[in-house]
Amino acid sequence: MIRKASEQDKTALREIWSAAFKDPPVYADFVTQYCLKLGSVLYDDQGRSFITLFPLTLIKEGKVLLNGFYLYGLATHPSQQGKGFGSRLLSRAVENTSFCLLYPATSELQIFYHKRGFTTPVRIPEPVIQNKTVPGVTAINPKVLYGQYLKDARKQKFVFLWPEPMFHFALEECLFRKGFVIPPWFCYPEEGQVLYKPYAHVKELLVDSYLQGWGFFKDKVPGLETEESIFYLPLD
Repeated sequence: MIRKASEQDKTALREIWSAAFKDPPVYADFVTQYCLKLGSVLYDDQGRSFITLFPLTLIKEGKVLLNGFYLYGLATHPSQQGKGFGSRLLSRAVENTSFCLLYPATSELQIFYHKRGFTTPVRIPEPVIQNKTVPGVTAINPKVLYGQYLKDARKQKFVFLWPEPMFHFALEECLFRKGFVIPPWFCYPEEGQVLYKPYAHVKELLVDSYLQGWGFFKDKVPGLETEESIFYLPLD
């Protein structure tokens, strides 16, 4: 049975996440705590499967157009995978919302979600990979960073906007992974390289390059131009 998870389910959620994504328990514990704190976690204890709905707002030229959700961390324990539990969670997740957005990290996942109605493309500014690291900001003020993010987002024609607590979660997740901040980048060291994810427009880049996120919209949104939409800092 699918139900909303509570703090009493935290241990089970941590075990499912760690087994499904091969993450160490300490990271699974960090993530699932934020899922319970900031999101709505749909949990199927029989299927040992869960997904988190984080709040997300679609803004048109600085004004709220729709309130919806970002779907994060669809996880099914390996012992229960391939039995349809994840698909049932997705169906429940999109039932009572104007839209849901997600970012499939692999082509296989893109096909999986595409078959389940996530067919509206959304632009995600592509991270930059560099071999050379530079010192990050030592005194991080989350409110200042969010102010920069918000100011830039309001300039976009269509933008999917994180509320401030979710932006702070993305920042804390970056720091938890030994990352650092160089405005307007969240920076992630990975195997001798650094992945730079922008949270605002980068004027120095002469060519804009984008990854593909996907949205599920319950109804057609008049005037929405997805080729002009921006979504910074997808959780992956």
